[in-house]
Formats: sequence, C-alpha cells, structure tokens
Amino acid sequence: MSGVPCLRELRLRDCDNLIEIDESVGFLKHLVVLTASKCAKLRSFLPSMWLPSLKTLELQDCPRLEHFPDIVGEMKKPLHLSLWNIGIKELPQSIGNLIGLESIGMALCTSLRDIPCNFFMLPKIELLSFDRSAQLVVESFKSLEVPENNFVSLPACIKESVNLRTLEVNECSKLQEIPELPSNIQRVYAKYCPRLTSETSSMLWSQACKEEYKLQVLIMPELKIPDWFDHRCEGDTISFRARQKFPIVVVAFIFKKEKRVCEIPVLYKKENEMRLWAWPFYYQTAMIRLYVNGVELKSSGWNWFQIAEYHVLVCDLRALFKAKEWPVLDTFLEHDWNHVEVKCEIMHNEDQSYGISECGAYVYKQQTNIDDIQFHCPNQSTGNDRLRSFS
Repeated sequence: MSGVPCLRELRLRDCDNLIEIDESVGFLKHLVVLTASKCAKLRSFLPSMWLPSLKTLELQDCPRLEHFPDIVGEMKKPLHLSLWNIGIKELPQSIGNLIGLESIGMALCTSLRDIPCNFFMLPKIELLSFDRSAQLVVESFKSLEVPENNFVSLPACIKESVNLRTLEVNECSKLQEIPELPSNIQRVYAKYCPRLTSETSSMLWSQACKEEYKLQVLIMPELKIPDWFDHRCEGDTISFRARQKFPIVVVAFIFKKEKRVCEIPVLYKKENEMRLWAWPFYYQTAMIRLYVNGVELKSSGWNWFQIAEYHVLVCDLRALFKAKEWPVLDTFLEHDWNHVEVKCEIMHNEDQSYGISECGAYVYKQQTNIDDIQFHCPNQSTGNDRLRSFS
C-alpha cells in the first residue's frame, strides 16, 4: 500500500480469505478512515501504526484478531475507535499516544483482560462501551460504567482520576479487586460481583465511612454489617435520639430474599458463608425514608435505589437531600431530645419476597458530637402519614 500514499479511506468487508493487512497501511499519513469487518480469518491487523490523520478505526466481527497495534507516535486528531466482537486480549501501553481519542467501543470483546493505566488518563475521551449493551457518555471520566465485563481487577491508577464521581461494575462475575478510589468518588455500584475479595470489601466499607472521602452511596455483595459500626440492629429501621444539630450519619441495610423463583443457581461464597444467587439476576427498588418526631421529611433529592439479595446499601444521609436542604434539618430538632427514624422500604414487595435482615449506622465523629446522639433498637417500626416537604 506504500504505492498509494495519499489514500484517505480503506474499507475491508466480508474478505473471507484475508489473513493479514500489509504493514505499510499503518503509516499512511493521509488515511482518515480504516475499517475491517466480517473478515473471519483475519489474524494480523498491524504490528504498529502512526496514522496522524485517522478519525475512524473500526474492527468488527473479526473473532480471530487478538492483537491491537502499537501506537508509535502521538495521534492528536479526534478519533473514534470501534472494536466489536474481536478476540483482542489487551490494549497496549502505547494506547496513551491516542491523544485525540474521543470514543471507544469494545462490545462483545469477551477475551479482553487488561487495560493499561494510561488509558484512564486520556484527555479527550467521552464515550466508553466495554460490555454487550451499555454505553455511557462521560466528561473527563466523571462517571465510569463497565458492567458485565471479564476484568479481574481495575488498575490502581484509577485513584488518580480526580474527576471520577461514579463507578459501576455491576455483574462483573470475575472481578476480584477494586483499588483505592479517588477521594471525590460519590457512588459505587458493584452489584452481583461474587468474587470480590474481603480486602476489597473492607476497603469500600472504610472509604464509605472516612470523613475525608465523599462516598455517598455504595452497593455491593455483603452478608453482615461490620462490628465497628456505632449501631447495628435487626430489621429495616434505624432509630435514635438527637439534639441541637442534626447528626452526620452513614446508614447501611442488608437485603435478603425470602422466596426464590429462579431455576439457575449462581454460587456466592464469602468468608465461609454461601448463598445462591438466581440467574437472570433480579433487582428490586428500595427507598430510604427519614422521620423526625414522627413526621416524614421528604426531599426533592434522590432517595430510591436498585438493590439485590445478599447485598448491602450504604448511604450517607446527606445524599438524600440537596445541598441547600441539609442545613434546614436542624430546624426540625424542636425539642431537647428528638426521635429520629431512618427506614428502608422495599417497593412493590407485596409478596414479601425481599426482606432486610440487618441495619446499622456509623457517625462521623469529626462533624457530630457523639454525646448528642443515642441509638436504640425499636421493637417495631413506627409509621406516620404526616409529611413535611422542602420547597
């Protein structure tokens, strides 16, 4: 292909006998579009490439293609990369040279095992797709969703993604390790990740309860609340008395399933305890409600969550309210001591197939006077149909 140096587009489709692409294609300076699709025998794409004008690279339905080329120089043009149903096992370290990369899709790349750290540092990437169906638009990695993939671990350098706010790794059946996350992380969803190590779970528990972090919501597989929580109780209601200033509290609820309707079991084993998950995985909606002196305080914020059996929902109460609403809670502490209840309610649960086995609370000691809060386990939940709303 060196004989056509000004070639701008090269599209290869249904080339049944194509085994490799000539190496010279990797250095066509004017090439803008390069695609290869439904080339069932293609094994060798390019060992290396530098295509400074490239804007579109598509490799689709080439299941025998296992190697992605090394990028030997910076490519700064806006680039869209689609790798669909190919046998690639890893991205090279040189992926960091794709400075202009704006989107990457890797759906149905079931052999993918490793992504280098510098991939998460690419400056312009906005669109990610690593699973069979989900696509997520992000800005500077404020949110990272990689559900249903085969990763065993996430790279440790994710801690350096200071803009990351949301991490979703739902249904990653092989995921074992999540590294320490950046301090600005707000939400972590790790539903149906059966192989998470106890070290990873402990790290997430700890990060949810460290005051220097901003983790507001955590959902992950779990069977019990840690002993170091300030309060633990059976049932769905956390009850305490408070005075003067509304306490900064993290609450946790463990969900169980009372009735099973699925036929295909999935083993969940953790710390010598075993449970069976049902497949396809089933989600339910839970809502957290806050009552002060028998009156429900309803916010315009987000107080409902998708939960699963044998999982924990960990939530900073401040996540239920908008920033301007939280200081107003102090005005509802009208008495010397005020009765507060935090109740988790499972929606559309008429057959009582879901339940809550345990709940707990942890107090942020640097922001709350521990003498101004007293926990107790209620004999039964107390409901009230009165409601105060923030306007």
